[in-house]
Amino acid sequence: MKNNIKVIGAREHNLKNISVSIPKDSLVVITGPSGSGKSSLALDILFVEGKRRYMESLSSYARQFLGIAKKPDFDRIEGLCPAIAIEQKTVGHNPRSTVGTITEVYDYLRVLFARIGVPHCFLCNEKIKVYSSSQISQYVVMVYAHKNVTIAAPIAHQKKGEFKNELADFLAKGFYRFIIDGKLHKISHVGEIEKLDLKKTYKHTIDVLLDSITIDQDDDCLARIQESVQKSFDFTDGLCKITVDDQTTLYSSKRMCLTCQVGFPELEPRFFSFNSPIGACSACDGLGVEYGKEEDMYAMYMGHELKLCRQCQGKRLNKQALSVTVGGKNIFEIGEMSIDDTLDFLRNLKLDNFDSEIALGILKETCQRLEFLVNVGLAYLSLNRTARTLSGGEGQRIRLAKQVGCALSGVLYILDEPSIGLHQRDNDRLIQTLKTLK
Repeated sequence: MKNNIKVIGAREHNLKNISVSIPKDSLVVITGPSGSGKSSLALDILFVEGKRRYMESLSSYARQFLGIAKKPDFDRIEGLCPAIAIEQKTVGHNPRSTVGTITEVYDYLRVLFARIGVPHCFLCNEKIKVYSSSQISQYVVMVYAHKNVTIAAPIAHQKKGEFKNELADFLAKGFYRFIIDGKLHKISHVGEIEKLDLKKTYKHTIDVLLDSITIDQDDDCLARIQESVQKSFDFTDGLCKITVDDQTTLYSSKRMCLTCQVGFPELEPRFFSFNSPIGACSACDGLGVEYGKEEDMYAMYMGHELKLCRQCQGKRLNKQALSVTVGGKNIFEIGEMSIDDTLDFLRNLKLDNFDSEIALGILKETCQRLEFLVNVGLAYLSLNRTARTLSGGEGQRIRLAKQVGCALSGVLYILDEPSIGLHQRDNDRLIQTLKTLK
C-alpha cells in the first residue's frame, strides 16, 4: 500500500463503482473515451484531494489565507501524496510577466549581471572606470570654478524603513541637515526624528548634507572637497552626490564616467528588473509601451497591443541598466535571443579567472533551467516573450519545466495532455523530461 495510491468508490462524475490502484514513482497514463471520467479522476479527485489534505496539514493561521477547496465525494483514498496540477491553460494576462520571469531564468540573469556585468557610459559608450576621491575632487574644482557645490551622502535610495537609528547616528556625529524624499530637514535633537514619522512600509530616499562650498582654485578648497567626498564614500560604501546649479550628479568610487559626468550606483539584481523603480524605464514604468489612460491599461491586460515606449523602445529598462553588458550583450539583448541561442551563448561565455569563479554557480543554474525548457520543446521561445502571447500548451510546458527545476520528490504531478501540438521529436524530449521528473 505504501507504493500505491488507492481510490475507492467516487460517488460523483460517473465513477461510483471505481476502485483503482495507482503505483507511485511511475509515469501513469489515464486513457478512455470522452466522458469516461479521465479528467474527473485525475483533476477533480486526485488533485483536489491531494491539495486539500496538504493544506489541512498547515496551521490554522496559514489556512485562513488559502481558501481550502471542498472535499470531493468519494468513499476512501489511501496513500495520497501532495498534488500539483499542470493544466492546459494560459499562464496569465499580466503584461509584466514574461517567459523569463515565469521560469525564474531572468532572476538568475539579473544576479549574473549584478555580479560580473561591465558598465558602460550610456552617452559615450566607454567602460566605466574606478576613480578615487582625489580624482573626483580635482575634477570638481577644475570644472565648477566659482560655483557653489553641495556634497551629500546618499544613505538610502528607494528603501523601506523608518531610519530612526541611522538619522540619530548622523546627528550624534554632528550632521544635522538631511534631504528626505526631496525635502530639506534641519534636525537639532533626537526628538525631531520621531516627528518625521517615516513609514517603514514606504520607500524613502535620504541624503546627508556634508558640505556646501564655493569653488576656488586654492589647496584648502581642494582638500575640503576631498575630505567631504571621502566621508560620503565611507558612509555609503563608495557613493557621493554633488549638486551644482540644481543639477545633482551621483558619483561612485567604483563606477563612474568623469567625461560625461555619469555615475553608476553599486550594481544589484533589482537594477536590472523592469518591475523595480530602480531599473525600470521612467517613461513607461517598465511596461515597454506608452499608456496614459485607464482604458490603455485595460487594453494591455486584455492582450491588445499599444505603441512602444519612445524612451526605451519597448526594452522596459532604463539607459543605465541597458548599458551594462556580459559577453558584449546587455540583458535585453540576451532576452531577445531564442532559448536555444541563449543556452549556447552562456555555455560559451569567455570570462577571466576572477569573473569565472564568481559566475560559476549562477551560470550552472541558469543553463540547467534553459535545458529544461529546451527539453519540453520550447527552444524557439525567447525569455522576453510576454506571458499573454503564449498558447495553453506552451504555458503548460513552461510550468512543467519549472517543476522539473524544483526537483521535489514525493509529489503527485497531474498533467493535462502535455504533448498536445508537439512535433514527434519534441514528444520524445518531453517523455524524457517526464522520466526525469519521475
